[in-house]
Amino acid sequence: MHAIERFVIHFICSTFLTLGIYFSLYYWIRHNARAGEWISGRDRHLLVTAALVTVSLLGIREPFDMLAGQTFYKALFDIASWWMGAALSAWGLYRFKSLKDGD
Repeated sequence: MHAIERFVIHFICSTFLTLGIYFSLYYWIRHNARAGEWISGRDRHLLVTAALVTVSLLGIREPFDMLAGQTFYKALFDIASWWMGAALSAWGLYRFKSLKDGD
């Protein structure tokens, strides 16, 4: 598969995974009193945590792909797409919520 196609697929997947992790954390903190002891319920903190979890879980995969014969530049594109998808989805949701709340 071409590097640009992989970039788009990883970008979209990381966006959806970041949003899924964010809403899972949001639900967990609202329904579990002990969860608020280790993570703040503020939206910014949840968004950053969700983006970092997404990138750390998906970025672990790239060295194994390189071991299986993937080229180095494809691995760089993959890691960049994971980072950009997670970062832009967190930023987009933060901006959407701040516009909705009137900040």
